[in-house]
Amino acid sequence: MLTKTDLSQIKSIVETAIEEKVDPRFEKLETRFEKLETKTDKGFKKLEKKLDKDFDYLDRKYLSHNDRTRKIENYLGLPTPTLSP
Repeated sequence: MLTKTDLSQIKSIVETAIEEKVDPRFEKLETRFEKLETKTDKGFKKLEKKLDKDFDYLDRKYLSHNDRTRKIENYLGLPTPTLSP
């Protein structure tokens, strides 16, 4: 019959054998994950910059059209719509 010390020794041997086989695979996965993470971070930064430019452009266009519309409404004597909160 096996004693507690025998079982703990067997357990430690099995754990070291598993770690030796798993560690290299895990390190490879970890480096691949880090590379993928940096690629996605760069992609999100590029996307964020593009969206910032697009929204700035749209804001400028909206403001210019809004000013022109108000001037035309005033010139024609049309009531200006009020936005209710």
